[in-house]
Amino acid sequence: RELALGDRLFHPPRPPEYILFCQFCGKRNRIRDEAKIPRARCGACHRKLQPSQPMGASEGHLRAFRLGMFLFEKGLLDRALREMQSAVRLKPSSATYRYWLGRCLYQRRTYDKALVEFKVAASLKPRSFQFQFWLGQTAYMMKDYGAAVGGFLAAAALRLEHAPTFHRLGSAYYELHDHA
Repeated sequence: RELALGDRLFHPPRPPEYILFCQFCGKRNRIRDEAKIPRARCGACHRKLQPSQPMGASEGHLRAFRLGMFLFEKGLLDRALREMQSAVRLKPSSATYRYWLGRCLYQRRTYDKALVEFKVAASLKPRSFQFQFWLGQTAYMMKDYGAAVGGFLAAAALRLEHAPTFHRLGSAYYELHDHA
C-alpha cells in the first residue's frame, strides 16, 4: 500500500466512501463503490437503501449545520467550527446557528468570540433559556461578572426550576462581593 519515493512515503489515494443512512432502521452503511449505490441494501434490516437527493444551494446552510452538529457531538471541534461558520455565513439570521457556533467557540475556549455569537442569538430570540444561560456562562468565564449576572437573571426568569442557573448566579454575585 505504501511506495517509498526517496525519503518520503507515497500513499495511494483511497477510493471515496459513501455513507447512506437507512430510512427504516437508521443504520449507517458505508459503500466504497459508487456503482453499487443503486442496488445497495442495509446491513441491519436488509431493505433497499435510497440515496438522498442532492441539496440545492438554498439548503446548503442546513447541510452545514447538520454536519456541524454531528462533528460537535463526536468531539471534532475544529471541523464542527468550520461547518457552523459556514451555516452562519449562509443564513446569518438564524439564532440557532449562531448559538451552536457560540458553543463551538466556547468549547475551544475562545470566549470573546463565543460571547458575540451568544449575544446575537439572544437578541434574535430573547425568550430562549439556553441562549441566555450560555450568555451568562461565557461572561462568567471571561470574569465579566456584571454581564454574567444579567445573563443568569434572564435565564432564571425563563426557567425557575433550573437549579444550576441559580448556583451560577450566586457564584457571580459572590465574585462581585454582593453577598446579600
